[in-house]
Amino acid sequence: MSSNSLTRLPHSICDLNKLEDLQLHMNKLSSLPSQIGKLKHVKNLSISGNSIKILPDSIGDLQQLTRLYAHGNQISHLPESIWELRNLTTMWISRNSLVTVSINNGTIRNCSQIQDLQLHKNSLSYLPEDIGSLHGLKKLSVSGNLFKSLPSSIGHLTWLTRLYAHDNQITLLPESIGGLQDLKTMWVQENSLVSIPHNIGHLHQLEDLRIHKNNLSSLPDSVGDLTNLTTLWASNNKLTSIPDSVCELHELQHLQLDTNSLTFLPTNIGKISWLKTLCVNNNSLTTLPDRIGNLHTLEKLHVANNQLSQLPESIRKLKNLTTLVVSKNALVSMPNMSYLHKLEQFRFENNELQSLPRGIDTLRHLHTIKFDVDIKDNKGKVQQLLSKLYNEETNSNPRPTESTTMSTPTKLKHSEEVPMGAGIQRYVMGNKPKGQAIIFNNHTFNGNMADRDGTGIDERNLEKMFENLDITVHVYNDVTANDMETYIRACQGSESMKAVVVHPDAKKASLDVMPNEADFIIGYSSVPGYVSWRDTRRGSWYITKMDSHWNENEKEYIAVKSDLKEFPEKLLENFQRVRKVDLQSNYLTTLPEDINYSQKLYYLNINNNKLKCLPESLCELTNLKQLLAKNNELDTLPDNFGELSKLEYLNISNNKVKSLPESIGKLENLTQLCANNNSISELPDIRKLKKLTALYLGNNNKTRPNSKFSECISNLPITLKTLWMFGNSLTSLPESISTLRNLEELMIQENKLESLPDEIGKLGSLTKLWVHNNLLKSLPDISSLKQLQDLSLTDNKLEKLPEGIGNLKSLRSIRFNDVLGKIYVKIKEDPKRVKHFISYRS
Repeated sequence: MSSNSLTRLPHSICDLNKLEDLQLHMNKLSSLPSQIGKLKHVKNLSISGNSIKILPDSIGDLQQLTRLYAHGNQISHLPESIWELRNLTTMWISRNSLVTVSINNGTIRNCSQIQDLQLHKNSLSYLPEDIGSLHGLKKLSVSGNLFKSLPSSIGHLTWLTRLYAHDNQITLLPESIGGLQDLKTMWVQENSLVSIPHNIGHLHQLEDLRIHKNNLSSLPDSVGDLTNLTTLWASNNKLTSIPDSVCELHELQHLQLDTNSLTFLPTNIGKISWLKTLCVNNNSLTTLPDRIGNLHTLEKLHVANNQLSQLPESIRKLKNLTTLVVSKNALVSMPNMSYLHKLEQFRFENNELQSLPRGIDTLRHLHTIKFDVDIKDNKGKVQQLLSKLYNEETNSNPRPTESTTMSTPTKLKHSEEVPMGAGIQRYVMGNKPKGQAIIFNNHTFNGNMADRDGTGIDERNLEKMFENLDITVHVYNDVTANDMETYIRACQGSESMKAVVVHPDAKKASLDVMPNEADFIIGYSSVPGYVSWRDTRRGSWYITKMDSHWNENEKEYIAVKSDLKEFPEKLLENFQRVRKVDLQSNYLTTLPEDINYSQKLYYLNINNNKLKCLPESLCELTNLKQLLAKNNELDTLPDNFGELSKLEYLNISNNKVKSLPESIGKLENLTQLCANNNSISELPDIRKLKKLTALYLGNNNKTRPNSKFSECISNLPITLKTLWMFGNSLTSLPESISTLRNLEELMIQENKLESLPDEIGKLGSLTKLWVHNNLLKSLPDISSLKQLQDLSLTDNKLEKLPEGIGNLKSLRSIRFNDVLGKIYVKIKEDPKRVKHFISYRS
């Protein structure tokens, strides 16, 4: 009964006493019958994707139950009876509203048969210690919660093979983690880890370790003992070096170290014999070790945005390299690139190169190259660079093309080898139309031949494909053989093709020369002597496959910046498979209702236009993840805005929006909401947006005090880390601000606050507090804000600095007023001066 619109179940369903499999997922159920425990033989129960808030206590009577799928509901707590399901092997309770797993200690151990426990994307702040009693557990997923630590008993889960604890607030892993001897996958990225326990080296079966986006300054030497490791992601940390022991990871294939503070790589990095991907972008590397050339299996090397002045000559040994990115360095020269025969993508823009790398003209697989020359503004220079790029042997009369100058090759002896790219003439692909296409479509034949049903589908597919390529299409229906011959002859000219020498790959070849314009492709729907299959409803197999291949590789990104005043209809025709659209900085006043045509669209940028409203059909873009609509004239959002269930980022700043629709509280994947500089006076309840970490509401109500706006803090999710409410004429903050315990950045400057609640001292994660330009006469005790780094107090009516400010060990900068004026002090640079001011003003 899954995927219907059921809102309730009849109680009589509980009388089906022989039922073994009950599937109710993807309905609209808000509860289960209280007597569901009567289904004594049920082994599989699926209730995911509903709106269930409470599970009945009788669920514990389903003693034959082995699999329970209840993810994607609104369950806030589990009945204790659920831990009486002794045969349960799989329990998925992810994407709910759980704040605790079990109230009574010791009850979890009854479910010792569980192998797969998924609790991710809830509001859990801890795991009970007796989680370690689930000795049969093989997979544990607790990502996307509010954990600051994992229980030490987790080390007792000796059968565990996969641990997902990413996207939490964990600062340290328990030492017992080393006891997970069967662990193969451990994801702990996007936490607040400051170190990795030394005994991680005991995880000899570990294959995939992801620790990126933490606060790690070093890795333990024992990481080199992870002899089965194939993937190590440690990007976005504070690493200054990598232990030499990493070079002993002979099975490692993917190493990502982007965005750290690395100044060098281990000398013996070449010993990682199976490495395929090495990413060290955004570091401070000045050199690469010469032994990097020993990475014979390396396919992708990313070293952009470092301080490299040269690349080692040994890089030419990387015979399997397909991608090389060295952008944003200080390179003045490069080795000969002709040895990198498999190179497909090469980026070296933003360096100090005076010439293009040698040997680049021999790279026959190269399809993407980027260097920092603007084609439009430097056409002559581009022509010169491309001339070097192809290193052609020019004749005296080169033939110009649209964007560069190429030439035909000079005469070559039979034994000479033609360099790849030498003398290549390119088609002019900037013209519109790019060419002509003729389609002969025969459906009805004379005589006794049957009609060719399905050919109309083929014709439409081909016509659409060619039109998408900006090729003019001519269709001729039911033409005779003589007519076809006439058309074909009319397309032929009178000129003959010139011959060029062919240098064969084979030892013996029958051809010494070939026409220099022999670039026709002739395709057959079958080999000679065999039939060509055709579906009367879908068209021929041959054309169907061709159309399918085109659709799979159709352009996914569209950007139009040409002073558009209306949405181009032609754009809509190509919209179905587009995934990313950039229409910023035009003059659009409306979007078409048919914008919902692109069900694959995940990114839409309509910034800097003149849009006054958004169509409701926009909310049918169910895959949209990012919507950028700032700097328009919007005064409202569609009521059904909450249907954008996958939306992660929304920016409507600098508009005229007065209120947000209630349905915005349904955007469960939203992480950032930017609505600065509007006219919003109150917020709907968005407490259920458990992924929301950043809310920007500055400058919405500059003139009249509005108590409702300050009260909206009670409707904010506890996951918020950043809150901007400056310039809103706030006169007070509610005590409920203390519920935002994860808040790191609070910007409430330029309001009319006369005091702050004492509860602000409970925001233990706060690192940045700006309250300048208010009417504050005093501040509450903030000595408990141990993480506070940036404090701005200027332009208030304070007579002294807040109590306990001298205890804020993490404070790096403070702004306040002294008798001499405004004072801004960087504490790290001038600690004596700060100490003087604190003692003087306090």
